[in-house]
Amino acid sequence: MNTLGSGNMKSIMSFDLVNSEDIHDQASQLDTWHQEYSQLSSGQFEGSISSIGNNQFRLFNERMNRSVLQKGMLKSDGLGVGVMVSSEGHSMICGEEVTNKELIVFSGDAGFEFLSPDRFEFIGIEIRKEETSHPVMHDALLERLSSNSRAIVLKPGEANRFALNITSAMKGLQKKGTTADNHCALDMVHRQIVGSLIGLFAEEDFDDLEPYNRSHYWSLICDIRDLVISNPECPMTVAELAVHLDLSTRSIRTVCQETLGISPNYFLRALRLSEVRREIKYTKSVTEAATCWGFWHFGYFSRDYRKMFGELPSETLKSAKSFRV
Repeated sequence: MNTLGSGNMKSIMSFDLVNSEDIHDQASQLDTWHQEYSQLSSGQFEGSISSIGNNQFRLFNERMNRSVLQKGMLKSDGLGVGVMVSSEGHSMICGEEVTNKELIVFSGDAGFEFLSPDRFEFIGIEIRKEETSHPVMHDALLERLSSNSRAIVLKPGEANRFALNITSAMKGLQKKGTTADNHCALDMVHRQIVGSLIGLFAEEDFDDLEPYNRSHYWSLICDIRDLVISNPECPMTVAELAVHLDLSTRSIRTVCQETLGISPNYFLRALRLSEVRREIKYTKSVTEAATCWGFWHFGYFSRDYRKMFGELPSETLKSAKSFRV
């Protein structure tokens, strides 16, 4: 596996897939985690790690067929979290019980000890703060991870959705290739994943809006639209909008519901779908237009596009091509 190098945000992203038949080889693959593995269950070991990233940000998928006691420590400026996708047996992080319903936090000055069971699959992310191009989002995420718990209970279904988002992003980035020109794609995923992490936590129980004011609410709607449209390669999440507008996500939901009668997630998706439809008219492929606006899971994208516009994106492209002739 290639080491995440130093450099600026335009460093080339790399994709690696390494299979291991030795527990110590497996431990060395996440090179910045400084891990030591001890195999606990008997039998021949088989493991693998696939990862994609650059010096700022890395997504990875780890698989192991045997129970392992892990010990490690990320660098002091590193943030490492993830979720279990599948496992058979007992799992713990620093003495806390872990299931596939929690977000597991590995970063921290004290390091970590993690017990992973047989047939283990894990989806994780690593972020280097000193290299990140999004320090505001990074600090907002750190604030939400500031509890003493290493296993943070998520809302029902959120862990599965989070894992699916990362898996889809990895597949989309791999298809794009590992050229320097694609740093924007990784930067976009970086922002999306950090924003989705912030959004994983329980909804704030406060509302920081002033009493309903039509002009103020409309101004916020316009601000939201401008932020979304001005970031074609880095789609904004509701959590990121909250950080930029200095509001809670609950307040953003109130503004969208009171002004437009829709949820903020629907609003953001509608804006992006509309821009994809515009983009399709000038691009060579649906994939190019969709990924430009942050749609990585093409099955869901096609479903949402058809629901919004009454036709598949491929039909839009076909019509656009016939018009160009």
